[in-house]
Amino acid sequence: TDLLPHEIDFRDAVRSRSNEVYWVGSLGTHIYGNAKEVGPFALACAVEGHPFISKVNISNALSREFIRASYLSPTIVGTWQLAQGLIPCRVFKTISYGNYTITNSPAVAEVMEGRILCEQDTFQMFYTARERKEKFDLVDAMKYVSDEHTYINRALNILRCI
Repeated sequence: TDLLPHEIDFRDAVRSRSNEVYWVGSLGTHIYGNAKEVGPFALACAVEGHPFISKVNISNALSREFIRASYLSPTIVGTWQLAQGLIPCRVFKTISYGNYTITNSPAVAEVMEGRILCEQDTFQMFYTARERKEKFDLVDAMKYVSDEHTYINRALNILRCI
């Protein structure tokens, strides 16, 4: 995450959410893209009356506010990313900003050590997330990100290697 541990506000875990689902980040259609995977999730949002709104090229502060306000904030990776086991920063940011996330990537779920759900069918992902989000221990996930996945943790890992 781009937040330092002391910047993660655990009160965000219980803040009220909007009806909208904000996707903050790219939706690519090229080989490395994720639009094909995000599309079914966006369709499920629309079917259930939750407008899916994409935001790109916005400030970090606005990004945090949209993610904090979003009804759901999934971490959906594309086919190529799935095959490579890519771990996007989105999972760490979403949780550190105080919102629940669900992923279609087993690799992402593994990095989070069981703290998020994995649903590979991205249409069904909406329903799984909606059903499970109230049972999700967001504060525990936020603490895990704070303790293990900030720039401080990465810098310390580099220093240990040196």
